[in-house]
Order: sequence, then C-alpha cells, then structure tokens
Amino acid sequence: PELDRGLGLWELPAGLVEESEQSALGLRACASRELQEALGFEQPPDLLRELGPSTYPSPGVIGERHFYFEVEVDPKSRREPANDGSPLEHGGLVRSARLSEALELCRAGVIEDAKTELALRRLVERFT
Repeated sequence: PELDRGLGLWELPAGLVEESEQSALGLRACASRELQEALGFEQPPDLLRELGPSTYPSPGVIGERHFYFEVEVDPKSRREPANDGSPLEHGGLVRSARLSEALELCRAGVIEDAKTELALRRLVERFT
C-alpha cells in the first residue's frame, strides 16, 4: 500500500502506560488495552509476547521509553476500535500490510516512525 506523505504518519499501536500498569504484568495489560483501543482486537495480556528489550528514543532529551510486544490475531475477530478519545486518534485509519511491504515502506521513507520500523525489524528476526 502507498501513503501520501501529506496525509499522516504510519505507526504501530502505541500509547501511554498508566500508573497502575507500571509492572511487568501491567505493561502487557497496557499493550492489550492499546491494541483494542487502536485496532479493535481484544487479546488477553498473557498472550502478548515481549519483542526484545525496551528502548529510549531520545535519552537525555525526554524520558519516554518504548516497550515492544507481539501477538497473533485473527483478522476476522477485529471490531471497531474503541479509541481513547484523544485528538491524536481522531481521524486515524487502520490499514493492514504484509510485513515485507511495511519494511519496504520503511526503506522508501514512507513509514517514518522509528519505533514502528524497529518493531517490524524485530518481528522479522523473530521469524528467521
């Protein structure tokens, strides 16, 4: 799939960790919640698998930390995303792409979100 760069940013589901989610189990619960809010898939937290270690995208500048998870979903089980009500999600679209296509979009500079590219590359490593 192609994306006009002026229309938005492609990224995997992401969000903020709530205070009650600041533990190993809580991080899985957070990822499960974000998956439902952003994409409409309900998956229990225990099915989510860590996808490598966490990363700091800009240490010394911001305190943001990224945690990566993966889970297999049945596309037929997808429901309308709940969204979290934030302006960032207003007007968002859910698109699917093959892993190889998504990585090609990264190489072409269409997918510009670094955490998304890193997660996609880690997922490829998981399968090879």
